[in-house]
Amino acid sequence: MAAQYTVRGVPPAVDRALRKRAHRNRRSLNATIVDVLAEWTQTTGDGGSDQSIFDQLFGADTLDSDFDDAIDSLSQPDPTLWS
Repeated sequence: MAAQYTVRGVPPAVDRALRKRAHRNRRSLNATIVDVLAEWTQTTGDGGSDQSIFDQLFGADTLDSDFDDAIDSLSQPDPTLWS
């Protein structure tokens, strides 16, 4: 039996990228997410890689500037938490 997941807190840029891919491929959002996870697993084996996980999941050529900005902001530490 296949596993089921509930995912919360998906950033808006990731949601947009997944929905865009689903629409472009004429697939459901669920099927698209399963495809992306399967592709990522096949590409990297255990998921470990020096390449950005977002590039692996969505392909660097499919990302838009809003997505890049959202991801960049996530990798910056909050100075108020580290002072």
